[in-house]
Amino acid sequence: MPVTNLKNGTIVGFKYFGFGGLDQNKFGLKAFEGTRPGNNTAFNVFITPKSSRAFKINVWLDGPWDNDIWKGKQIAQISVPANAKSAVTKLTADVSKYVDHLDRKHALYLVAEGADGEALFDFIGLGFSSKAHKIERPVSPTVHVTVNGQRLELPSIPERSTDSNGLIGYNTYEVAYSVASGSENIPVVKASSDNPAVKIRVKQADSLSGQALINCTYNGQMKSYRVKFNQR
Repeated sequence: MPVTNLKNGTIVGFKYFGFGGLDQNKFGLKAFEGTRPGNNTAFNVFITPKSSRAFKINVWLDGPWDNDIWKGKQIAQISVPANAKSAVTKLTADVSKYVDHLDRKHALYLVAEGADGEALFDFIGLGFSSKAHKIERPVSPTVHVTVNGQRLELPSIPERSTDSNGLIGYNTYEVAYSVASGSENIPVVKASSDNPAVKIRVKQADSLSGQALINCTYNGQMKSYRVKFNQR
């Protein structure tokens, strides 16, 4: 989830990263290899610059301060030049000498450094890569829904579970479409995506008091949009 409007001195922490790896599937996590000498591990952060002035992103391990209590260690400092393009940008730093020998789990902290009084950047995401495993930012597919040719604005927050709707997950969204008073025609709902890997199924409403259902499946995960009709 993005963290927006980071200012000078803002600290964002992440717990934890398993640098020691995981030898078998456990607690819902799939097994993965840990760091080791020669991996050439790099730290990657995705941000959207917001300031026209230069700023820095300091990367700390275990704590955001180097003192007897936190015992943090700065492992990278990433500089962003003035007038950087305000678009999602990937920035990379070599951290191999700090992490390629680590085991167990460790916390990571980002500390923004720049001019006071203004937002420096939005944090989009981060990850580690190695010489054998590169990393690119996964971009979620976009779904478009139209009713009688009119595009709807889809909600970003799913329907909440209540004692009456029977929902138990967080993958159902509801959107309303206004129908002219006195109309008896059932609106036609269509859906599409900018990613052909998204499988879409549309079930049309059978009456104006009913609702259309759109199921969108991507990488085994499904989002559902329920379109209801309100007569104005």
